[in-house]
Amino acid sequence: MDKIKLSSLEMLALIMMLVLGTSLVISQADASRQDAWIANLLGIIPGVLIFLMYGFLHSRFPGYTLLGYAKLLLGSYLGKALGFLYLLFFLYGASRDLRDNGALIAMKALTRTPIGVVNMIMILTVAYVLYLGIEVLGRTAMLFLVLIIILGAVSLGLLTFSGVIHLSFIQPILGQGWKPVLQAVYQEVWMFPFGETICFVMLLPYLTGKAAGTGIGITAVVLAGLMLVVTVFITITVIGPDLRMRSDFPLQTVISLIRIQNFIERLDVVFIMTAVIGMCFKISIYYQAALLAASELFHIPVKRLILPFAFILLIASLTIAGSFQEHHEEGKAVLVTIFPVFSVCIPLLLVVVALVKPRKKELKRDEQG
Repeated sequence: MDKIKLSSLEMLALIMMLVLGTSLVISQADASRQDAWIANLLGIIPGVLIFLMYGFLHSRFPGYTLLGYAKLLLGSYLGKALGFLYLLFFLYGASRDLRDNGALIAMKALTRTPIGVVNMIMILTVAYVLYLGIEVLGRTAMLFLVLIIILGAVSLGLLTFSGVIHLSFIQPILGQGWKPVLQAVYQEVWMFPFGETICFVMLLPYLTGKAAGTGIGITAVVLAGLMLVVTVFITITVIGPDLRMRSDFPLQTVISLIRIQNFIERLDVVFIMTAVIGMCFKISIYYQAALLAASELFHIPVKRLILPFAFILLIASLTIAGSFQEHHEEGKAVLVTIFPVFSVCIPLLLVVVALVKPRKKELKRDEQG
């Protein structure tokens, strides 16, 4: 195991940055219309339960990643096969977020720059940070999390003074009943973003000392979830549910409406900063999880894998979909098919096996292996 050490605050910041990531800027829970904020609020509950599951495995097998305790519980061959599938899953997640980032910048900022150039610059930047070490990423996450909170608070204040918040847009509350809200929770919110915390089954073993990974994870999920609830609530009250559904990046539409005395306006740069920072950290965490999985599977040092994986992610991000709309629709399908398998079903299977299988046999088998 590489000598990686993450403090409690660094882990908290990384989890929050993953949860916030793209979910801050990309519309979600559209089917619940003006009740999307309720769907996001309810989504925190399965998010907490999901991380409780990861925390249990971490506490039962301290010092092991998912690949490690999968081999202990399911046998070497099946555990390695499962590890390879997770490697592909992490690479897929990183490539999707890289495509999101490239599409956003190409559409909203560098309109004349090919998306391939944007993606190449981003993935090389992320690769350099990971080459410096996950500890650097953790410390950077703490700084940028504070920055995002400050930007959010300032934006909320400016929106209030701009007089563009209309509480009537969230009415009637539960006008269509609970069904659309619960459908939105199942189809999107519980997997995007909370199911994506599966990446941390690869990082929890690197917590310093005897830090409680479960408590850190749950705290991060709740705090980030509440921030998303506030963001969605404000988005709906500013532009309404219909425009929010039609907008690819509703937060950008909201921020563009900030105008105070013809002095403070055109703050789209705040949206771009928030989006790029969040996506950068999501890519980094998926990327790091893939690196750790590959290193453990093939016994290759992480640093030797960084550049080859950067090339793979760049190519995958450019070929994953023909257009942003196709990419968006594919993402919705993946959230209800592939993500639940990797984020819930397989970890739940490991939890069941861990509860049934005596722990002493597991540890003895590991020592012999």
